[in-house]
Amino acid sequence: TEKIPQEIDEEKFLLQLNDMAKYSSVNIIEMMPKKDTQDNLKQEEIELVLQGDYFAIVDFLHQLNLNSRLVSIQDSNIFIQNNTINAKLTLQIYANN
Repeated sequence: TEKIPQEIDEEKFLLQLNDMAKYSSVNIIEMMPKKDTQDNLKQEEIELVLQGDYFAIVDFLHQLNLNSRLVSIQDSNIFIQNNTINAKLTLQIYANN
């Protein structure tokens, strides 16, 4: 029940993402939540664009793995823009329906 809670609780998860970003020393440049519902599972997709050095981005991914709820990375792209490493991630979180 911790990994897949009863409610999506988007606000709480977005605050957790901000805390992870601060802890990992990355900047969240863009964040776009998108909701979806299946028969027995609510899903929410969140697109993030992060900016930081290589080790900070890797640490952020590690923090996602340690999160108390199930978070899957659906898509990722790492690119250089203005001599800075950026990572575009599509995350998916779940809740029971």
